[in-house]
Amino acid sequence: MGAINRNGILYEVLTRVVTPAIPAVPGTFNPETGQFEGGSPEVPAVTEEYESGAQCGLISAIPPSALITIEHTRTVRMIECTDQEDLHKVMTVQIDHWAPDGTPMIDKIINDPTLSADAKEQQKKLFASYRLAPKSTRDSWIIPSTMEMVKPDADGNVPEGAIPERIFYQNLPDTALIAQGIVSEEELRSQQRVYIMMKIGMLGIVARAGI
Repeated sequence: MGAINRNGILYEVLTRVVTPAIPAVPGTFNPETGQFEGGSPEVPAVTEEYESGAQCGLISAIPPSALITIEHTRTVRMIECTDQEDLHKVMTVQIDHWAPDGTPMIDKIINDPTLSADAKEQQKKLFASYRLAPKSTRDSWIIPSTMEMVKPDADGNVPEGAIPERIFYQNLPDTALIAQGIVSEEELRSQQRVYIMMKIGMLGIVARAGI
């Protein structure tokens, strides 16, 4: 199964058979010529990819790692999201690395003939995908006007205007999403807006992790 990325929402791509494979037909041995005659080779199946119409994942671009000087891009992808009994969300995300041309960095490293075996192993470790430990909206705060994630200070005080992240998600109106350009005014699908809010949560996890 593949997928097409449209504004951070992955759309499922499946493969179907257009023409089934035709098996090979063995020929008949001609003792006079010493060869097989009248057979036909196998004809492979003809397939095509198509979009199923289902949305199958969430992904967002994040800045490249400031600790790595090799040119690359990064994305954060949702792996799992659950609601707890008190409606706090718990989300697990994965960080992936890409070459500027969109090729996975690991593939680019493996196929780079200019790199020694040792250099390849070192770079593969640098650009390996990794998952962050599950993060919860519990004890997480956000400033709605700037979408900035903030933390309480040593005394438990939060910056002025900050509200619990759970309350932010529960009370953000559609008008605010439209005004900030997060959702198109023409978007009427309620689930689509849920996914967009989940993308905001993914970016919040990255911000809290400081990566």
